[in-house]
Amino acid sequence: GMDFNLTDCLLDGVEVIVTFQDGGLAGYDLAIVEDSWDNDLKQFKLKQNDQENALKVPGDINFSVGDKFILTGLKMPQSYRDNASLQLQEEAQAWLDGKCEKRIQLRGKCDEVIFRLQNLFIACGQMVGVYSEQLDIDREIRVTKVKRYIEKDGTPSYRYELTLSDFLESNGFKDLVDDVNKVPEEIEDKVKP
Repeated sequence: GMDFNLTDCLLDGVEVIVTFQDGGLAGYDLAIVEDSWDNDLKQFKLKQNDQENALKVPGDINFSVGDKFILTGLKMPQSYRDNASLQLQEEAQAWLDGKCEKRIQLRGKCDEVIFRLQNLFIACGQMVGVYSEQLDIDREIRVTKVKRYIEKDGTPSYRYELTLSDFLESNGFKDLVDDVNKVPEEIEDKVKP
């Protein structure tokens, strides 16, 4: 049922259209007869569709109680707009939660014994499989930072501290270098006559 007064929602010079979603008039767009809205009974009259040659609509085909329809050509009450906005936000967030992967950054030390036995070497940019029931992760993540300890007696070290991340963060150093590189151009611009 409609819990608002249709006459409060009318727009000047715009005809209100009823688009039927199901029932006998499914797919029909019919205009509401001007000033036919009865707010107490929540009823209105529909204009006859003159475009239909074989049938009178409504007339030969009618709608029934419970048929679903959409009203267009009116300004919905603020409460409807607020509820629609909230519903859209909730459904969009639910979709994003289901479709988007979390931004993950992990830091940790590697097991030196396992790395030595399997002769594993890790480099920045390499993809590493990560599985954790506790963190709900089962995918490959890129190595973004490697700290490898110094070799002992010419033997390669298998002690690593790794940072795995599926995104990159700026540490500000590149911005600083870019600023320093711009200084000569700025000086030149100011010195030119």
